[in-house]
Amino acid sequence: MRAACVKEVQVLGWCTFTGCVTAFDSWNAYVDHFKTRHRPLACSACLEEHSEPHGEADRKCTMCPARFLDRVRLHVHRCLFHHDVGSPSPPQPRWKEGEGVVGWCPIAQCGQPFSSWDEQVAHQRTTHFKATEQCPLCLDEDPVGGLPAHLQAHQLGDAACSVCSARVLGDVDRHLRLYHDVASAPVLGWCAASHCDSAFGSWGDHLQHLQRRHWKSIHPARVCHLCLRILDDAEQTATHLEDHSRQTQYKCKWCWAQFFNAESRKDHMKFFHRR
Repeated sequence: MRAACVKEVQVLGWCTFTGCVTAFDSWNAYVDHFKTRHRPLACSACLEEHSEPHGEADRKCTMCPARFLDRVRLHVHRCLFHHDVGSPSPPQPRWKEGEGVVGWCPIAQCGQPFSSWDEQVAHQRTTHFKATEQCPLCLDEDPVGGLPAHLQAHQLGDAACSVCSARVLGDVDRHLRLYHDVASAPVLGWCAASHCDSAFGSWGDHLQHLQRRHWKSIHPARVCHLCLRILDDAEQTATHLEDHSRQTQYKCKWCWAQFFNAESRKDHMKFFHRR
């Protein structure tokens, strides 16, 4: 009597919901399971809950029909569903002058600007942390328990950054300070530099931000801390500050900035305080 031939079913992926280890041989079967058992309101394309529409710019998985709004979510899908933890991170895009800046690399002596969280993740992985395991959602390094467990913690409950697409476990204010130079205190004003939208709780924070991010090649002694005028040398700056001490009628009423005429103060109110 000939033995029955048993066809081996190839596993495509595993359920990503915490505590569920069901395996699937197709994306459609997984979608039906996930929406029936775990999250009925999840999007059928990516099994996430979001308000943004899918479109031509979607990032598509090469292993199944799933598609995502950005490369970070695609990378998480490959790690958790396909268990492809060795999947390469997205190639690093190059920031171009003129693009909107949402933040900077926090590594000392780097400070590279980026226009999206995807760019920051790619930059960190290709430039600073090639040998370490990093979470693509929050950039935690070598998370305790391993990356799969850390990503599941994100699924259980994390917080969204209001500036970029990062997801944070814990202190969102720390993420804002570290990557976006955004003050956690009540916002007093915004950076007036082109293509920058960082917010600040004080005029001093704004001055420090300009020197760290936009004026790296300018010695701080050449910058007037009252009106941000850039002088030729420290001696000119000292003379300039003496002029400020004699002419005080154009002080800002919201911060300690000070100017020599009403028009300059008006511009300051418009671009820094946005009033």
